[in-house]
Amino acid sequence: MALSTLYLYWLMGGKLGLKIAFHQNSHQSKRVKKPKPLNLFATLIVLITMTLITLAQTGIFAAFISNTFIRLGTWCIAIIFMLRAIGLFQYKGFTKQYNDDAFAKMDTYIYSPMCLLVAICALLTLSFF
Repeated sequence: MALSTLYLYWLMGGKLGLKIAFHQNSHQSKRVKKPKPLNLFATLIVLITMTLITLAQTGIFAAFISNTFIRLGTWCIAIIFMLRAIGLFQYKGFTKQYNDDAFAKMDTYIYSPMCLLVAICALLTLSFF
């Protein structure tokens, strides 16, 4: 939920943390490029949905959402974060090709390991849910 709040802050025009939160090619521009509002909004919706799916595992929405949907959602969370951690992208994940900016360093030491941890936790919750 905290990450959702940060994306909402950026969506509303905030600039704090953009330099380390998004890739910047240091050879082309020293200026921090703010992501497009539509991309921020889509990411915000996905993060809120993932939060609700995780919260649903407590049974709080049992009257409204089936266990099958919650398990499917949890599998999706695990797969999405596992792919993000591995990095099937040029700029993100353990297999990224570009390591020349502040984002790349944060991605190597914080973001990708965090994504791997989220994926593992999602898989572990499946065994208890």
